[in-house]
Amino acid sequence: MNLHFIQEYFIHYWRQISTYYLSPSPALAPHLPFEIVEQIVIHLLTLCGRDGTPNHRNPNLISCSLVSRAWVGPVRKHMWSDRNSWFHVPSTNGSLQQLQKLLSSPFCTLTFGAIWFDPRDYLILELVPQVVVRDAKHLRISPASNHRHVLSNRAMDVLGGIQTITSVDLVGVHLESAANFLDFIGRFPGVKSLSCSRIHLNSKETSDKAVALAVNGLVFERLCSLEVDVEAYSDLFLGRVEFPQLVELKLQDYYRHGQGEDQSRDVDRLRQIGNILAHAGKHLERLVLWFPSRTDPCPEIGEFFNLPKMTPLLRTLVVCVGRESIDLILPMLSFSMPHPHLSVLRIPAMPSNQKALDATLARAIPRLQSLQFPSVHKLTSKDVGNSLLFVNLDDVVKGGHAWRKMKRTINKLEKNMAWCKERGCLHPTFLVGYNISVSSWMLGSY
Repeated sequence: MNLHFIQEYFIHYWRQISTYYLSPSPALAPHLPFEIVEQIVIHLLTLCGRDGTPNHRNPNLISCSLVSRAWVGPVRKHMWSDRNSWFHVPSTNGSLQQLQKLLSSPFCTLTFGAIWFDPRDYLILELVPQVVVRDAKHLRISPASNHRHVLSNRAMDVLGGIQTITSVDLVGVHLESAANFLDFIGRFPGVKSLSCSRIHLNSKETSDKAVALAVNGLVFERLCSLEVDVEAYSDLFLGRVEFPQLVELKLQDYYRHGQGEDQSRDVDRLRQIGNILAHAGKHLERLVLWFPSRTDPCPEIGEFFNLPKMTPLLRTLVVCVGRESIDLILPMLSFSMPHPHLSVLRIPAMPSNQKALDATLARAIPRLQSLQFPSVHKLTSKDVGNSLLFVNLDDVVKGGHAWRKMKRTINKLEKNMAWCKERGCLHPTFLVGYNISVSSWMLGSY
């Protein structure tokens, strides 16, 4: 029998009877065995799941879930099989009612590991059945648009009641004050990862005493990873919060030059970043510095980025700058003393003066084991023969076309970088294809 005909028949049948089975007093309905239901669902996934639509938004699976309570179990297994699926807090009463109907089934074991919340939906948040989010590990708060809606105290109370949260991500959120923010984060005793960027505070004038009272020391004692922009760190943490277990810091600078603007602003920004590193760097093992806009070096940069003193335990350093700021790398690495532990350095491109870079690395990073940088040459998927987006020498067959191409690049660099050649630490990464950005590799964990 034609598979397309079977599909259309079942979909038409399910949609016709869904209203009947969800009526207030449905009659007992005959249902297929679980195994057959499972096979039908898999069949629909095979036919309709190739267009990139997430399973939990697949209209056919949603129709399946409405047939009867006996169907909820097998459908749910596939609708939410992706462990990275986010639960979006409903934005309308209709969406909330659909969720409540689905959860009314004794066969439904629907739970989510991650919650996405828009501050505008705080009234509906309180009505969401807690069984859905009771085991959530990740919380993301981000408005769907540029609405200046302050995160309400009631929303903080509801979200703060989910004690299983270990990761919090806030983007573009409006808050009353730094004390308000710290009080909210303090409600999650198990938080190990925190990301906050473009945070807007209605009031930045908060007394140190008020902030100190808002800090829950246990939360920040457990925090291992922090991703934050320079302004947010200065407003929320600098001089206020200690991070005794912080081993990873991703620091972003969103500031952009105005045309004809005084370059002294760069000095102030770099000094501010240096203050942050001095405050948070004591236990850092991995540091990512991201400057997407143009930044000019200054004579004081060696003082601002004295990493051997600020980050003595650092092992991995990622410096992501635009090509117009590539000259920033050499002065940043010109430490006043050798770094005792730094062994991995990732940069977005090779500076034009490669001999100067080689001499700087020999003096400032004597334990360097891997200098990672994207090659100016790119490979194609045909060259590599697999689905990797980023390829190193160890990822390809020795002696093959891609391997020879990589070796030529390394040999050319070794002529100007004798110290790196001796240590064998030149590790270029080849981007596969022409739509892969350098920043996606720089800021990833590849």
